[in-house]
Amino acid sequence: MTSISRPATPLRIGSLCAGYGGLDLAVTAVLDAELAWCAETDPYAAAVLAARWPAVPNLGDITAIGWDAVPAVDLITAGWPCQDISLAGPGAGLKGPRSGLWHHITRCLTQLRPPGRLPGERRRPPDPGPGPGRGRPCPPRV
Repeated sequence: MTSISRPATPLRIGSLCAGYGGLDLAVTAVLDAELAWCAETDPYAAAVLAARWPAVPNLGDITAIGWDAVPAVDLITAGWPCQDISLAGPGAGLKGPRSGLWHHITRCLTQLRPPGRLPGERRRPPDPGPGPGRGRPCPPRV
């Protein structure tokens, strides 16, 4: 069995579309990491984030952030909204107002270029699959 050594300092994580921080709780626990900053606009979710991590700045709206002024991190997580590509959503795809945030996430990744990569990490957005406006009808709801 191969031994994995831990870094001398904790990994620093940035979180986009953080929600209430569930993904961040898991990642920080599993990787023994610390949250450096987050970005969330929902006021209720932001209140939960502020209670969990009072010293961590919330950068707010990812469509308005100047990434050149954001501190570098080792890994970036994103709990990006999928309503526009979901079978239950309106079928707007990556052009939709929610799932279209993917383009802003890639802009962040392109500018910050964090060195961390996890096994199974996607390099492009998921295939939206069948659904309204995608050439195939949705299955009937039961």
